[in-house]
This record gives sequence, C-alpha cells and structure tokens, in this order.
Amino acid sequence: MEQRKATLALLLALLAAGQAAAAAEGASAAVRRSLLSTSPSVGPIYSNGNLEWRSWSWGLSSLNVRDASKPMPGARAALCLAIQPFGALSLRSSVPFSLDGALGFYIRGNGNSSAAQLGSLEIQFESSSPRRYSITRSITLAEALAAQAVAEGAPASTGDALLAGIAAGQWTPVKVPLAAFGEGQPGFKADRWTLGSCLQRLEGCSSAAPAIDVCLDQIVTVS
Repeated sequence: MEQRKATLALLLALLAAGQAAAAAEGASAAVRRSLLSTSPSVGPIYSNGNLEWRSWSWGLSSLNVRDASKPMPGARAALCLAIQPFGALSLRSSVPFSLDGALGFYIRGNGNSSAAQLGSLEIQFESSSPRRYSITRSITLAEALAAQAVAEGAPASTGDALLAGIAAGQWTPVKVPLAAFGEGQPGFKADRWTLGSCLQRLEGCSSAAPAIDVCLDQIVTVS
C-alpha cells in the first residue's frame, strides 16, 4: 500500500510539473494533442498493424500484431495479446533512449478480463546496455490512470471509471511521464518497454490465474 501511495504521489508531481511548464509556454493544449500524434517529436513503437520495435516478449498465450476484429476508429488493425501470469509484452528498440518526455498508448480489454486484472498490469523499462541488464521501477496501469485523471483536473477515482471502460472494450488513452520510471537512476538508457503481469508486484500473484486479454494501438514515446 505504501509503495502504491508513493508511486501515485510521484506520478502526480511529475504530471503537474509537466503541465505547469507547458502552461507557462502557452502550449499545454498542443502537448496533449501531440501526445499520440505523428509529429517529429514522437517515436513510434506500434501503430495500426505496424510494429516498429522487435518483440522480446514471454509468457503470452497469444500475440497478434494485426488483429482486425475491433481496431481503433480509422485504423485497420491493433496489437492484441493474452498475458499469462508472470508473462509480458516486451518490445525492444534498436537505439537506446533516455527516460525523458512521456509514454503514450491506447488500450482496451477484450471482455475476458476484469478491471482489477487490467489495473494490475505493470509498465516498466529495461536495458541491456552497456554490459549489465537493469530495470526501472514498475507502475501499474491503475496508478497511471489515477495520476492521469488528477493531472487533468478530475478526482483520482476517475481512474477506476477509466479501467471499467477499458474492461468493457473502450479504447482509452494512457499517458505516463517517463521520468517516473527513471527516479534514482541518472543516465539510465532504456532499450525495452514492457507491459506485463506480476513483474515486480508479486502480492496475490498465482500461476493459476487467468490470462489478461488486451489490445493496444498508437504506442509512442514523446520527447
């Protein structure tokens, strides 16, 4: 519980700082619009059936990078997968990058996973460079949505409503400041983004738990 509170507080502080800086420049609206756009400051990871980074995933019972069943409006396909306990979607960049800017993506459930299951998914960054594998802290989807809601002027509990919508199959944007992952790791260079189950938060985890079904699109980093 204390870890969740500390993570949420950090996310809120980073999101608030980012919004204050954007407002000072008179560009906060433009920043929000560009988060999941295709401007030069956006580094695409996955979009509309095109996977730009290489999959280093594990523990998936299914993975379809061109699922055409229920794509986002205007798109032809989405990245859909089923994550087993202790499994993850892990995508590797050919170029290491600093934890500056933000991570953005759209997500929806497939109707087979509850809001609680989806909220427990963890986001983290990893690095195999220079010689020693290293990993950032993890942030759950529930924590990211709660902080995002507060940063946009809504109560943190709005994150629960967003999770319910995701579980019901609604495409929902998620925005997370990358600095939240790099706290205490100056100079950290990541080369992998990972979304998984029971990565670092092991309380209540069981290999007998059902897989978590999700679809993703417009996964980007924004500098």
